[in-house]
Amino acid sequence: MLVNSIAHKRYTSSGDIFLEVYPDRIVFTNPGGLPLGVSKDNILHERQRRNPHLIQTLHDLKLMEGEGSGYDLVYEKLSLDAKPFPEIESSFTKMAVTVYAGIVDEEALSVIDYINKHFQLTQKESITLGIIATHKKLLSTQLSVMLQLNAEDKMKYWLGSLLDKNILISRGVKKGTEYLLNPDLFSQAKLNLTPSLKTIEPHKLKALILEDLKYNGKSGMKEIQQRLSEVLPKDIQKTVYKMAKEGEIATDGAKRNKTYFVGSKKNK
Repeated sequence: MLVNSIAHKRYTSSGDIFLEVYPDRIVFTNPGGLPLGVSKDNILHERQRRNPHLIQTLHDLKLMEGEGSGYDLVYEKLSLDAKPFPEIESSFTKMAVTVYAGIVDEEALSVIDYINKHFQLTQKESITLGIIATHKKLLSTQLSVMLQLNAEDKMKYWLGSLLDKNILISRGVKKGTEYLLNPDLFSQAKLNLTPSLKTIEPHKLKALILEDLKYNGKSGMKEIQQRLSEVLPKDIQKTVYKMAKEGEIATDGAKRNKTYFVGSKKNK
């Protein structure tokens, strides 16, 4: 990040590069904002030449890999360490990048470390793996946003061989496709990971909701979500709505006052 700051500094503006070091983060501040056409939402993909001769010099000195590779490398390193991606703030007068030290998920770090010891991954695959490992499960639309992609068809280049190697599995179709780590791979590796209800399969979630309603009786959506707090609220909502529509559970009331229970008939 420091070399990147030097390489892309706007030297027509007065000001110094500042490094602020805190116990949990480091902040790099550069005078002048991002180059025209580059933003925090496309920095992984857009390339702009600001100081081409300086970049070439730093490359020849082996201080950087090449033009446009800085943030890709930063994202890859942070992904492999299960750390959050940098926070980027850019204005006309300055640009600040904050890199946090804390690990998002200790289990995700164990998973990523195991995969890197047994599989050869590309930079794009490593970044994608890190995102999914720390979030447990992501919709294709959510993954696209995090990878700063503006088209679904570009996703395959970032997923690469992760599905073919059975490192990841997918559920659903089109925009409803979810990506998650393959549990079979890690059970074979004997990593002793604690199961997460965030990745629970749809049919098992149905059974869990039925069991919950049998024990607790009529319940509103928020009550069900609070009791099953380890499951993503949107997954519970989607499943409950589907179960009610298909008659697997009954309903009483309307809109915000609607309750759900195990019964043989739905109330309209």
